[in-house]
Amino acid sequence: MARSYGIQYTGAVGHADHPFLCIYMATAAGVRPKIYELLFSSSAAPADNVSRCIVQRHTTAAPTGGSAPVISPIDFADPAALASAYAGSTATDTPSVVLMMFSVNLRATFRWVAAPSKEFVVPNTQWAGAGILVKAQTGGAYNPDASLFFEE
Repeated sequence: MARSYGIQYTGAVGHADHPFLCIYMATAAGVRPKIYELLFSSSAAPADNVSRCIVQRHTTAAPTGGSAPVISPIDFADPAALASAYAGSTATDTPSVVLMMFSVNLRATFRWVAAPSKEFVVPNTQWAGAGILVKAQTGGAYNPDASLFFEE
């Protein structure tokens, strides 16, 4: 049975071409992480501002310029995840295939849950990853909050 993990991040968007929140494989560890749920909202004061986001794969190198959020197992009896996580990236990784696009009003929360066996799969290749990119924001400060859940 697969082990499930979660990561969260709240903060400023690092760069529109690099992940706001992602998982990636620092080594070819023999697993293919599968993203099965995403949550996206904002903790800023309510206003009619919008963020356009994409879920995208990336390759080439580890993201840089941000921080490494803690990966928490959903079942605390499970071992540490083999995947790595990054948030607020500003450089290094190379964007690849766009998997999904969505826009969220500041007053709303967006949740995506994969249909059974339709998860976003990260290849078992060094530096391969996938995550949420905040491509555009309209209006004032948005201050996104995001959660990403995956299994190995």
